Amino acid sequence: MAFLSLSMIPIMVILWIFFTKVLAKIQSKLNKQWDVMYWDIWNIMSSFMLTKSLSLEQVFLSKMSKELDSIHIDQNKVWKGWSLAAIYTWFMVMVSRILVLGFGVYYVIDGSLSFTNLFIIFSYIWWIYFPLWAMIDKFEKVIKDITSVKELHEQVESVKMESLNIWKNIKNPQWNISFNKVSFEYIEWKKVLRDISFDIQPGQRVAFVGNTGAGKSTIVNLMLRFWDIEKWSITLDGTNLKEIKKSSLRSHIWVVSQDNSLFNLTIKENLLFAKPKATSKELEQALKQAQAHFVFDLAKGLSTVIGERWLKLSGWEKQRLSIARLFLKNPQILILDEATSALDNKTEKLVQKALDTLMKWRTSIIIAHRLSTIQHADMIYMLENGKIVESGNYDTLMKQQKKFYELANPDHLIIN
Repeated sequence: MAFLSLSMIPIMVILWIFFTKVLAKIQSKLNKQWDVMYWDIWNIMSSFMLTKSLSLEQVFLSKMSKELDSIHIDQNKVWKGWSLAAIYTWFMVMVSRILVLGFGVYYVIDGSLSFTNLFIIFSYIWWIYFPLWAMIDKFEKVIKDITSVKELHEQVESVKMESLNIWKNIKNPQWNISFNKVSFEYIEWKKVLRDISFDIQPGQRVAFVGNTGAGKSTIVNLMLRFWDIEKWSITLDGTNLKEIKKSSLRSHIWVVSQDNSLFNLTIKENLLFAKPKATSKELEQALKQAQAHFVFDLAKGLSTVIGERWLKLSGWEKQRLSIARLFLKNPQILILDEATSALDNKTEKLVQKALDTLMKWRTSIIIAHRLSTIQHADMIYMLENGKIVESGNYDTLMKQQKKFYELANPDHLIIN
């Protein structure tokens, strides 16, 4: 009777394995389709003003409708699959009960089994199979979560490797940075950098100038290892940059760009990311250095929540907070990517004066179009189509009267 009671379990296990393998593949495809759908929704919500101004609502809705139709087909397959699994499981339970009841009645009539024992055995079947049936009923969510976790695991595997001791931690770097014939492309057919070579000495202030798309920001991205290249020819103090742990490298660097992101948290929480143990006095000083006095006029001051996509702040307020984080971090190397471009002339002069003080005795990399930002750089590299076409300090480049001189002309780009 025990054998009859448990006889359907192996068949149920085989069915679970079969359905799991088949449906997990479909579920993995579905997860990717849902990711695309969520990304489209994010595009609409994050750029709703652009969407409305260009009347793109119907375009996005049409695209999402097609995606939903495709998702609906695959999702139905998954639901039907798990429904069949549940039906088959329930059928196995019923078969087991019929077998026990049939043979049990035979043994009762034969006299080898009492009716009481048959009743107990028949009752136990439910307590054995009901938990198993409940498990298969929940398997849909379990498999969906498992496939999501697998995909997440693959995506963060490189981050996980950072915890291993296969990369070097940098201690007390001198910041001798060298690019030796570096070429880079985001896509195969379009090179962004072409055999770039230059050296940055400790404490040197270096500026990169050129038209949009010349490759200025790409140099910074490679320096921070946001992108990796197959043949690394970038070194820090003689050590190949690819051998240095990313978190260790970035802990010594701070970037202020033209469009700095802030989290939907309070102003204080955003500032503390730069220095978690900063005191109220340090926070106040950093805000003053960045000319972000507007914070003190807010009703909740540092406790003011910025809002999603910084909607509660204007462009210049956001930029001042970003610069305040820079003063608070006080890093060993500064990267200023159009850091003051969103500020008005008066504020820009005040902030630039504070930045000049901060850049003393530090290695600084500047990307800018304003003459006031690059005039005092020790070395200026002029880029064009991914190549360095001119280099030297401001006075030298102006005397040469070549491409930089043309751009520095008030009628052209590099102008306040």
